[in-house]
Order: sequence, then C-alpha cells, then structure tokens
Amino acid sequence: MSVHDDRPGPAPGSSEQREDAAQQVPGAAESGGSIARKRRRTVILAGLVLLAVAALSWWAGRATTTTSGLAHRATAPNAPVLTAPVVRKRLGMTLQATGRLVAAGGETVTVGAISVPGAESIVTANVLHVGERIGNGAVVAQVAGRPVLAFAGNTPMYRSLGGGESGPDIAQLQQDLAGIGYGIADNAGSYGPSTSAALAELYRHDGYTPPPAAPYGRGHANRLIVEPQSEIVFLHELPATVAAIKEPIGKSIGTPAVTLTYGLVVVDATLTAAQGYLAEPGDRATVAVSRGRPLVGVVGAIKRSVSRPTATATIALSGVAAGAQIGSQVHISIDAQSSAVPTLALPIGALYASGDGSAYVILAGHSRQHVPVTVGQAVGGYVPIVNPPITLLPGTELVLDASQASSGGVGGP
Repeated sequence: MSVHDDRPGPAPGSSEQREDAAQQVPGAAESGGSIARKRRRTVILAGLVLLAVAALSWWAGRATTTTSGLAHRATAPNAPVLTAPVVRKRLGMTLQATGRLVAAGGETVTVGAISVPGAESIVTANVLHVGERIGNGAVVAQVAGRPVLAFAGNTPMYRSLGGGESGPDIAQLQQDLAGIGYGIADNAGSYGPSTSAALAELYRHDGYTPPPAAPYGRGHANRLIVEPQSEIVFLHELPATVAAIKEPIGKSIGTPAVTLTYGLVVVDATLTAAQGYLAEPGDRATVAVSRGRPLVGVVGAIKRSVSRPTATATIALSGVAAGAQIGSQVHISIDAQSSAVPTLALPIGALYASGDGSAYVILAGHSRQHVPVTVGQAVGGYVPIVNPPITLLPGTELVLDASQASSGGVGGP
C-alpha cells in the first residue's frame, strides 16, 4: 500500500531546490561559493581602479594649465610711466675735436753769403733757440763770425747802405732803430751820420765790431759805416718767435736759416663734417694741452663743405704768450649753439604734437593735464620754452612716453 504525501515540493529555483540539487550533485556547493568570492573580488578591484582613475584625473587637472591661462600668466605687468623734469639751464652741446697750436702768421729767414775776405759762409755760433722771442735789432744768425740783424719792414734789403743813399729801405731802418731807443736826426729815408752812429752802437751792444766806414761829405770829413747787404734782413712782422733753426754750427748756412712765427697763438682744429655745421663763429671753446691749465678760446673762421668729410676751424686763444707751445697737439671742447644765460627748457622726449601741429606737454600725476607750449630750436636734447606757462616750473615732472600715457586714458599725440 502506498502512502501519498500531499505536501507541496520546493519551488523551482528556490534555495531549498538548490540545496537539494547540491546534495544530489557532489562538490556543487563548494563550486558555487568559489564563484561568488571571485565576483566580490572583481567588484572590489574595479572600485579601486575607478578611485585611482578619479584621483589621477584630479591631479592632472591641478597640474595642467590651459592656453588661455598661460597667456594670462605671461601678460607683463603695467610698466611705470616715464617722466622727466622741466629744467633751467644753459642749452648747448659739447663737440669734441682735436687740433694743434699754430701761430697766426709766420716767416722764414734767408741769409745770403757773408762778404768776409778769405772766409766761407759757415755758421759759427748758435745765437737763437727755439721758442725765443726776438724783436728789432736781434741777431738771427752768425755766419763767418759776422751777425745777421733782423728788422721789420716790407722793403727787402736789396743793397748795401752808405752815406748819401736814400730810399724807403733806409726809412724803415731808421724807424726801427728809433723804436728801440736810438736817436735819429737824419732826414727820413736819408742815410746820414745819426743813422750810421745808431747802427755802430747796435753792433757794439751785440758784441760785434761795426762794419768798415767810408768817407762822407765835403772834404770827406765824416766817415760813415757802410752797412753790408748780407748783414740785415727785413721781416714782415716783429716781434716774432723762433719756431725752427736749420743748420748747426760748422755747417753752411741753410735756406731757410730760421723759421719765425708771429701774432697770436691759435688752434687749428679738425672737425667732422656734421660738427662743422653745428659749430658757429663766436662759440666758446676749451683747449686742453699736455702741460698746464686748459686754455680758453673762441671759434673764429670755419671752413666747411657738404662734399668734404671734415671741416676746419680756427680758435683764437686768450692769455697765451705769442709763440708758446707752437706745434703742440691739443684736445678741444666746443660749446656749440649755447645760450648766453640759463633758460627754462624741457627734454625733447616730453614734447608732443596735436593734430593741428601745435605742441603740448603732459603733466605727470593723476590729472595727466595737457599743457600747450611754444618752444624754440632743440639743442643737445632739450628745447627752450618760449613764454612758459605758470604751470611749468623747474622740477615739474612731464610724461615722456606717449604710448604709456595713452594706456592711462589720456591719449597720445
């Protein structure tokens, strides 16, 4: 007899059914637990990966700068507005040049053959030295024991002078002798006893025997020296300074025997072509020499040409003895285009031009006020202010850079 159990069985897929199945299949329970554990590990590992990716993304976001950010960081800070003050000064520029000291004039002395019987025209004494100043009656050479006397005059010594001779050469000789203290009673231009006596006294004063005398006048009562043509030279100007001597003792007299300079000492300056047009006659100059204090001078004549790379200027010096340091190389500073007195001026970089061509300046500070100005010619980086407004005083700061003034909302020229 069978017994029928009416209790319902486990629902399909339920845990009871799974347990029954597990009991029915050996090892099934152990296999299912292993799978579950693997799944849990997978889920945990995936979560850790997501966390790592999120952290990496956050760090990369902090470390990475966008292009706009770089541009923003690269933007330079606003530069300060450049300013310069209004000044009161003498306007001008200093030109630097070189040159040498020269004499305003010069002359050479030519000595002819000395007429001494049995003697040659050999230099027998050095009677001068370079730099010496000479005047009327000075001995400029000694040849064959005889002196050569220098006098001022435009008529050359073209003949020997004796009693009864007359002419302009004698007149200028008489004037020179009288100028150094010898009394002349003869008629001007006539060679007579007083002229002869003055010459004889001059020879003896210089340590030489006077030339031989010859009879003169009625009955040959008087004897007047005959002045040899070779023992006097007439020079265009005296006093003069000895610049060079050609021949030493024992040599034949050279030509020229002596070189003389006269007049004021001046500077022969060499300028660039541009400097030649910046300098003007009347500009002040300072001349530095190798020895002594700087010399003061004034620019005189200027020779310049657009076709030449250089210009020349003559600078007259004051307080310098004639002939002093002739030939010395010097350094010159010329105050070109200088104003006579200090004037109110502003840097040329602070000057702006408006649309109608009028000039103005910009006051530094918060107001950035535009002030109209009338200015003169620029000199040495500054422009003088003509009839300056009351707002412009020495020390008033002006804006130099128009672009920076514009960025401040003022507006450029």
